[in-house]
Amino acid sequence: MIDVTDDGRAIVHASAERIEVLLQRTETLNQLSIRDRTRWATLKRFEQIPIELRIDGRWLVEIESSKELVDTVIELQPLLTRVEIEDVLRGLTSTLAAEGGSLLTGTGQDYSGRSWFRGKLSPKAIQQIANEFFSVQSIHDPLYSVVAARQRSGQGPAQPTGEPRFDPDRDSINDLPTVALLDTGVAPNHPRLSPYQRGTPLISPNATGRGAHATYVASRIVFGDVTWNEIQGEHLVPRCQFLSAKVSEYPDRINDKSILPMLETLRAAYPDVRVYNLSFSNRVSLADTGEVKRREYMQLTRDLDNFIFANDVVVVASSGNSVPGMQPSTAYPDHIDDPGWKMNSWVAGFNVLVCGAFVNALHVDGLVTETGWPSPFTRIGPGIAESPKPDFSAPGGNWDSTFNFRHGMGVLAMNPEGMWEDQSGTSLAAPIVARESAKVLHYLSRNSCPMGSRPFAVTVRAFLTLTAVRPDNHERVKRLGDRTLGYGAIDANRLARPRPESVAMVWQGEINGPKDLVRVNVPIPRAWLTQSENPRIRVVVCWDPPVNNAISGVWACRKVSITLRPEPDTKAVHPQRGPSHPSNPVIDRTYRLDKVRHELGFHGDMWLIDLFYNEIAEYFSGMDFTPSQRVGVALELFDDTTGTPTSPQSFIQSLPIAATMTHLSSVRSPVRQPVIVRSTAQ
Repeated sequence: MIDVTDDGRAIVHASAERIEVLLQRTETLNQLSIRDRTRWATLKRFEQIPIELRIDGRWLVEIESSKELVDTVIELQPLLTRVEIEDVLRGLTSTLAAEGGSLLTGTGQDYSGRSWFRGKLSPKAIQQIANEFFSVQSIHDPLYSVVAARQRSGQGPAQPTGEPRFDPDRDSINDLPTVALLDTGVAPNHPRLSPYQRGTPLISPNATGRGAHATYVASRIVFGDVTWNEIQGEHLVPRCQFLSAKVSEYPDRINDKSILPMLETLRAAYPDVRVYNLSFSNRVSLADTGEVKRREYMQLTRDLDNFIFANDVVVVASSGNSVPGMQPSTAYPDHIDDPGWKMNSWVAGFNVLVCGAFVNALHVDGLVTETGWPSPFTRIGPGIAESPKPDFSAPGGNWDSTFNFRHGMGVLAMNPEGMWEDQSGTSLAAPIVARESAKVLHYLSRNSCPMGSRPFAVTVRAFLTLTAVRPDNHERVKRLGDRTLGYGAIDANRLARPRPESVAMVWQGEINGPKDLVRVNVPIPRAWLTQSENPRIRVVVCWDPPVNNAISGVWACRKVSITLRPEPDTKAVHPQRGPSHPSNPVIDRTYRLDKVRHELGFHGDMWLIDLFYNEIAEYFSGMDFTPSQRVGVALELFDDTTGTPTSPQSFIQSLPIAATMTHLSSVRSPVRQPVIVRSTAQ
């Protein structure tokens, strides 16, 4: 099965011989036993894919009177062999030669292996190919995303930048973590950012033009979310490098077909760079896109999620902005279901970390008048399969009551000349999440990973989910915050400066297959359970499953399950009830240990977490997937009391096992206990 249409019809790939065998078999079903007949599903009929599922009729109407050649993408069916692809290419070339003027200008292959061609075609040639070539899966105009940087004319005065505070005798730029930036290309020889640019910029084959957007984003990766006081006081501290990859065909447009090939190129050329920033999105929501294009976007999303599964990387994407000047039918913050604010980015998959934006500084003319409230332009979840998106958020600026930007409402970013300007958009929030993710990877690699091991991307996600902080929102904006801000703002410094009133722990490992059970030893000291008033443990489990767009209502092909129990033979402890999703790869549960203390009595100091996964959907038929599944777990022990909490830090660090809880497991040699995030305060 290749796909499922909006009305429930399945698109399948089969050879003519296979179809003939199926038809012959159905004629003999009445002669089979009842047991054999139950193995068959009832199908009304097989038919060729209708033309409306392969080309958008509205697009045909738009171009039919055009006298110019139309920029066109021809997508082949995904399971064609190399020989079949060559046959289709010869047929297309012959058809276009007879048409005159039309020609193919490029070719490529998606991450899933599907081949495609791009060319300048006449409307007549497009119609002919749609009618005659059933090896063509779809025909459409090129897929583009846009960057949200505004034209720089008419903005307020740019401010000079202070010199970055970086001591070359004490620090090494090469020791900074790196974020790969797929965008419009950072300004060359930038007076402030060039020292922090890793390697030589990569350029997509079809990339043209350069916009200022990538430079703004790069400055946020390097310096973070800065203030005017920090700039004027020369307190800028660079914390990351960036690796520039140009994928724009125009100064403000990204060729969506360039994203996966560039990711593969970056992965091969810089295998140590494992965080990628995508600060762009589509203008039109997926719900408002025609069926042909919507299926194409879903396949791009599938390929990106499966790329993350195959390569163990972190991809951070902005949730997207509403159209400037467009006002919702219901006033902010009650516009939660306005169609113009629905998620529109094709990168809003399960394995991608999607970032929304909130307002962190007020303006007298700003629409949002409370800090911490969602930015009025940020797109609103849910994501694919009603999943809880965005995942995190960061400062992104404000707009006025007409839903337009005014000077002074944005966050600070550096322009191509090295001056600071204020800009608004989720594209400037995403690099904050990307840089913090890179810092967590960097810290765990240097402090918790022995030779031959490295932290998983899902381990980073689990830790960030555990430690993220949602801004304090009034009840008036809670529903909007739930669907725009995710778990909130993140801060990698929680690793270096843990909270003394609780204990955070991190574990990672692999589940070798759907029949494998992984058991993790978790220290929960009996002495602390006795002395604490309301002992709690919060457990966050993350994984990066393979996905299949043909099952869009489920999306993920695997579901990890978790149980917590005091001893192997005791009953599992039930968590507090909270929001859950049947297939989203994040489990966030809190357990009340005071109830267990009274119901089961006291056991040892070591509890058990059992992890396993089930296959909940078929895998995409065009790729092979390893049965091993990476899992990251982050835990926090705390006393949830309104009085003075009893910290578990001293109790944990006094256990004999604490001395061994210093490194994460490698793939080949799993460690069955987590790593303590230690506090120096006792």
